[in-house]
Amino acid sequence: MDHSTFLPAEPSDVWEVLTSPDGVESWLGEGSDLPAIEGAPLDVADVETGIRRVGRVETVEPGRRLGFVWWPEGRADSDASRVELVLIPDADGTRLDVIELPVVASGVATASLQASNSAWTWRSAAVEMAVSAPVLGRGLTLVC
Repeated sequence: MDHSTFLPAEPSDVWEVLTSPDGVESWLGEGSDLPAIEGAPLDVADVETGIRRVGRVETVEPGRRLGFVWWPEGRADSDASRVELVLIPDADGTRLDVIELPVVASGVATASLQASNSAWTWRSAAVEMAVSAPVLGRGLTLVC
């Protein structure tokens, strides 16, 4: 699954939303914890799907890439998917590419991934709203 969103903000501002505690809660839900530290555990409320997810952070390239593995809480990590958030600078802002693939191909993992995939449009919109919020110190105007 691939999803791309253009954000009218600098990559550093998008990175702040993707990785700061307040930013993470803005796009994944209150109580979500996704530290930008390789090997760190993650715990995501995921209010869009209603499925709490746990996992671990795998890749951190500040301002460029955040990768993690997550799975529905209470299920074996064999139901996991690998997610990469890639920030690509653009003259007018930043393109955010999301790549999510199952770690193990199984019926359960595929069903879980389909539920997660449908939520990336909503999550990306939440990132866009957070990037444009005055919380970051400057209210950026959204380009429609």
